[in-house]
Amino acid sequence: MKWDQISRNWERMKVLAQERWAKLGDRDLELIDGDRQELILVLAERYKWPRQRAELEVQDWQGSGVRPPSFNPPQSLRKAG
Repeated sequence: MKWDQISRNWERMKVLAQERWAKLGDRDLELIDGDRQELILVLAERYKWPRQRAELEVQDWQGSGVRPPSFNPPQSLRKAG
């Protein structure tokens, strides 16, 4: 997935990021706000990784076929068929 797609869908993607990197807190995810470089910096800080390791982690996540979770609206918002 291209990073611009991740960035545009950050509100949904941050759930997947937190599943992969449990040390990312809600404040971290808000700070990152879809910015790839910020994600790399925060990962390096939280996990005490060299920047290169954090870059590889993000690259692997991005290339793993990660997709934003689908949005299933509540029944009350669905059109009656």
